[in-house]
Amino acid sequence: MEGIKARLGEGNKNWVEELPHVLWAHRTMIKSSHGDMPFSLTYGTKAVIPVEIEMPTYRTTAVDVVNNDKELCLNLDLLEERRERAA
Repeated sequence: MEGIKARLGEGNKNWVEELPHVLWAHRTMIKSSHGDMPFSLTYGTKAVIPVEIEMPTYRTTAVDVVNNDKELCLNLDLLEERRERAA
């Protein structure tokens, strides 16, 4: 929360432009209370950060487009269990 306050604090006239970046950081940061990211608990996968999109990494180049939907379904089966552990 301190990061949000610092970026969007009083006197910041660009808060509208800053808000998406602040929310992205908040959603993709590991929370110490449950050891997971809100993003991964919601979508069942780790977020691909903008740098990974522009610069190929193993995660972005190893995607099997044909089997991606099947793998996402398997991840969704495990997602409920991860959410329960985080609660």
